[in-house]
Amino acid sequence: MFTTAMSTHSHRPTLKQTNKKFKSRGSTKRSTKTENKGRVGTKQSSSKTSSSNNQQNKQQRRNTAKQLQSQKKESLLQGKRLFEGRFGAPRIILVLPLTEDVNGLNVVKQLLHSAGEDELSLEHQGFSLYRCKIQRFNQHFHFIVPPFPTNTATFMSILDSAKIADYILPVLSATNEVGEWGETTLRCIQAQSCSETFGIIQGLNEVEKKEETGIRHSLHSFLSYFFPNVPKLSCVEQPNELSNTIRSIATGTPKSPSWRDYRSYLLTEKAEWEGTTLKLTGVVRGEHLNSNRLIHIPNSGDYQIDKITNAPHPSQLNHKANGNSMSVDEVDTGLVAQPDEQDQDDLVSENEADTMGNEQTWPTEEEMAEGERLQAEADAEEEEAAKSRKVPKGTSSYQAAWITDDQDVSDDEDSEGDEEEEEEEEEDEAEMAEDGQAAAEDEEEEEVEMDTRDQEFQDLDDAEEEKQYKEYLNQEKEDAEFPDEVDTPLDIAARDRFARYRGLKSFRTSPWDPYENLPIEMSRVFEFENYDQMSKRVIKRAKLGVDEDEQSVSVAVGRRVTLHIKSVNTDLTAIQSPDLPLVIFSLLPHEKKKSLVNMTITRNTEYTGIVKSKEPLTAIIGPRKIQIQPIYSQNTPKGVNNVHKFERYLRHGDASVATIFGPVTWGKVPIVYLREREDGKPPYLVGSGTFKDADPTRIIAKRIILSGHPFKVHKKTVTVRYLFFNPDDIAYFKPIELHTKYGRVGHIKESLGTHGYFKAHFDGPVTQMDTVLLSLYKRSFPKFSTLRVEGRQHVSEDDAAEKEEGEGEGAAAAKDDAKLVNTGGDRQHFMEI
Repeated sequence: MFTTAMSTHSHRPTLKQTNKKFKSRGSTKRSTKTENKGRVGTKQSSSKTSSSNNQQNKQQRRNTAKQLQSQKKESLLQGKRLFEGRFGAPRIILVLPLTEDVNGLNVVKQLLHSAGEDELSLEHQGFSLYRCKIQRFNQHFHFIVPPFPTNTATFMSILDSAKIADYILPVLSATNEVGEWGETTLRCIQAQSCSETFGIIQGLNEVEKKEETGIRHSLHSFLSYFFPNVPKLSCVEQPNELSNTIRSIATGTPKSPSWRDYRSYLLTEKAEWEGTTLKLTGVVRGEHLNSNRLIHIPNSGDYQIDKITNAPHPSQLNHKANGNSMSVDEVDTGLVAQPDEQDQDDLVSENEADTMGNEQTWPTEEEMAEGERLQAEADAEEEEAAKSRKVPKGTSSYQAAWITDDQDVSDDEDSEGDEEEEEEEEEDEAEMAEDGQAAAEDEEEEEVEMDTRDQEFQDLDDAEEEKQYKEYLNQEKEDAEFPDEVDTPLDIAARDRFARYRGLKSFRTSPWDPYENLPIEMSRVFEFENYDQMSKRVIKRAKLGVDEDEQSVSVAVGRRVTLHIKSVNTDLTAIQSPDLPLVIFSLLPHEKKKSLVNMTITRNTEYTGIVKSKEPLTAIIGPRKIQIQPIYSQNTPKGVNNVHKFERYLRHGDASVATIFGPVTWGKVPIVYLREREDGKPPYLVGSGTFKDADPTRIIAKRIILSGHPFKVHKKTVTVRYLFFNPDDIAYFKPIELHTKYGRVGHIKESLGTHGYFKAHFDGPVTQMDTVLLSLYKRSFPKFSTLRVEGRQHVSEDDAAEKEEGEGEGAAAAKDDAKLVNTGGDRQHFMEI
């Protein structure tokens, strides 16, 4: 007897057969071709190959992830090694007071007290710089404690300190709000890209207990607007909170801005004079310090390095009575690096223009006399030949010179030729008579046509014409839709007033030679063959710490050295306050050279003033501060002809390009644009941006639009007035294309009358409410007057260069640049490195 289980049975899915569908909707050849749109799929030969490729790709992904992880770990370890050890580099901390009632030095003392250190461990280094070592973390610290900014010099020094600080500690007051100086300082530090930030509150014990939470949230929200990643604020009166802050600073690895990673900089701990040589002592930070590179001292200028010597670490000197200390004489202060005279960068910033390079030499008196004698002989030969030669009637002397004489012909041939010439002369006279009769008939027909045209179109009286033109101008001012519209002058011919302008068929594709009609200032700048490629090459070599010949001539990061800077003729006390720190940067190759540089700029939304082209601004470009007068243009792609539209004003919202004659900078360095005020208030933050490139071939085209009024309209044919005021201007601008505000395109057909009326034909019907426009373009250049900020004054670089050449011994001897090739005219190029 058999029993059957009450359960369902199913085969394994791998045994099921799936047949191809016969037809499905949308699977026709046309629909498949439309869906694929020309894409072709890759075919694999077998399943074994497919599985092996997938396995290989997976292994590659694992290797890539492992490499990235190891690189990140190595960078973190390298960042920590810089601060470890007995002679490790100190962590630079900027204590930034944002209100007048904040005491920055008291904040530093409270931080040390929370870490178990006494106030006696804090040593004053000068320049508002305090040094100490926290035994709990075995770390060295440099605290920069500037005063509250009340003038431009202190404000600029705070921005310089923020560039090189590892950590920034803004100190806010619980009782006073942040004023205009403090808010402007935070905005500028944010714009120039700073390091990590920790916020601190002072005076929280002076408010009521129930208001503490609200004040904390309010101040944290205010600070998060400028620094979104700022952690919870610490209170000065709470040692536990300060202990957490100093622990995070001592154990963490600071994240520096990208533009600072490939530059060498130094916080000056000690400054001494030795004749005209300035000796600055500090720890090398950023990247390797190359002795062949120039040194930039803010508010002073660029200088060459004489030599680099070793500087003893403060812990090696016998400041304290202990057995392990050493005297100054026992410490090695020998030579560390010395520049190579052939490879060292020079101080030449501008190219020496050859103004007579394209001119011809004036001939001497002997050459002039010889030329006059030869010309007289040639004229005498031509006169004799003209007298002895028979030429057709009416032939000029110039035409007769081209008639050749054959001396070997016989008399019979001459007589036959004379008869033929007489017959030809008779035929020519008959033809000329017929032509004259036909021309007279044509003139009569033209006079009849002019009479009929005068009947159709007649000029208005001068008084009526002037009255209607004034009414038209008032109407145009009320209805100005285009900011580039200009009125055609009445007293000057348009062809003379706009002689430097040209018409373009297409603003994006019409050819424009970037080397034509250049001003004399363009011969003083330098041009790079490929700025982007050279920028990558220079930054790569700076990170590797090698020179152009692949030889290491640099000082390692974290080493304490003394820089001997030669030919410094400016007294630092006149440009740098003794209460403020001195920060110096090392320039990259060719960053002293001047070119036509382009920088992006985005306007600050809080600034409501008018910013016009060529108005003076102060630009903070990486380590530099210069006075500029930029011109603005649209930030459009390079395109075919590299032409970009000139902007009269800096507009809100869109990013523009500011162009100046200024020093070259490598990399995407942040830029801060300021407008200074003389009323003792902080400068306006106009905008911010980054360095774009150095491209003298970038054409900035200024556009003007001449507008006219349709006087009579007949479908596509229009009689236009007020665009020109004489027939000669119409004939001069006739080849340029016309367009209207409603999008019609046309051209000039013919002139009408004597008051500047003309007939135009368009590609479509034109309404009486439309306006006829004619666009003209001219290339614009910025002013060649880049000034350097020196304290509260702006000194011309030309005057400063003359002063350096007159007083400095090494400036005039370093003008030969072996890396430059003269390609003639207004062009100067760098060789490929």
